Amino acid sequence: MHPRTFTARACRNAASLAAIIAILAGAVPALAAPGPVGNRRPIAVSVPSEAAPLDPGATGTIPIRVVNPGSTPVTVRLTGQGVRFGDDGRVTISGSDPMWDGRIDFPASPITIAAQSYRRVGLTVHMPARIDPDFYFVGFLVTPLPNAAGNLTYINQIGSYITINVPGPRTRTLVADLHLPSFAISSGVDAKLHVHNVGKAAAMYWGENDTTATPGSSKPRQGLLDRSLLPAGRSRTVVVEAKPSFLIAMVTMHVHIFYPGRTDAATTEIVLTKHVLVVQPTALVLFGGILIAACIWYAHRRRKRRTQRPTRPRPRHPAKPTRNDARKRRSPSRRRRVPAHADAAVRVDRLLAQARANPKRTARSRPHPAD
Repeated sequence: MHPRTFTARACRNAASLAAIIAILAGAVPALAAPGPVGNRRPIAVSVPSEAAPLDPGATGTIPIRVVNPGSTPVTVRLTGQGVRFGDDGRVTISGSDPMWDGRIDFPASPITIAAQSYRRVGLTVHMPARIDPDFYFVGFLVTPLPNAAGNLTYINQIGSYITINVPGPRTRTLVADLHLPSFAISSGVDAKLHVHNVGKAAAMYWGENDTTATPGSSKPRQGLLDRSLLPAGRSRTVVVEAKPSFLIAMVTMHVHIFYPGRTDAATTEIVLTKHVLVVQPTALVLFGGILIAACIWYAHRRRKRRTQRPTRPRPRHPAKPTRNDARKRRSPSRRRRVPAHADAAVRVDRLLAQARANPKRTARSRPHPAD
């Protein structure tokens, strides 16, 4: 291909690519540009951190705060909602709650909150005459309303709940289990702590984790578990961490969980202890390097011994055993053999001895001449 043809084609490709980029750059803002959706007015709700104590049959007002961080005023309406709790702190606010319908006085008319300001709102609670000692949760929903112009197209509803504590003795029972492997290859271990509420009332629990390692520091590392409210029949999972100081160490975790018993003055404690052998990846790398170095050293030493060992000449024709050698080899076995007629020879010797002791004259024998 001629150089001029290649240069012209490259210029045309570059010009086409630039045109495509320009078209896309002009189209993206047009697609991403939102239409006139009006003022987006986010809101927030703040409730008391502690439960409000109310006796059976009493009436009390619980203050809440509705915050408007936006740049324009917001008008909101407060309505009651049902609260349903799940495991691990999941909360669902929807529908109605038959227990509290008609017992909560919400503002009858909508309230307006100025820009970058807040409004205090009191929720009046009428307690039932008969109610068991426990924690109770009353849900509500804060819904923004369109202004006079009616140009509000984005609604940011906020659901929350208030907590009521009916004092008195109650049945609170928690059980816990700590899931931790006995061996781990990592720089640290994460144990899963499961806390279950098997009692008949909600319980507020807290705890701490004391971690020791051998070898390791003399003082245990302590981690605190925040206070958490666990409704009856629900569970919560907490991750507890532990990091050893050495590459290989035996880590021991002591988890303590505290919660009130039948009364708030009595405290119940749950103690869980687990051991795990932690091997950090760095230790495996070092061990692998040492093992490879030992293998290389052993192979080098063996090769060196083979080169230094003197060699002996081997005979070309191995010597064969001669006939006399074969006889000499067989002679010891022949000497060890026992004669087959040993008993017969013994009898013959006995007869010869008797004949010599009692000689008899036969007819052939001749008397000796007298002197």
